[in-house]
Amino acid sequence: MTELHVDTRFLRWRRSSMGPRAIEIAFAWVGGEEWVLLRLADAPDERVSVCSRFEWNCFLEGAKNGEFDGPPC
Repeated sequence: MTELHVDTRFLRWRRSSMGPRAIEIAFAWVGGEEWVLLRLADAPDERVSVCSRFEWNCFLEGAKNGEFDGPPC
């Protein structure tokens, strides 16, 4: 991840499941701030999404409160 100067090979990635299309997340400290990195487990060398710890906490709170419980697409 060149923008944050983080080598993703050395992060501890956690998987959402062992199935296909699982999501992996890792946490990295850069410049005194914690960042959350997300990627598809099937394509670890592809795109990595990055959000701040604050944004991640807001997402988790929304999920717990049912903000994403609408009908399936």
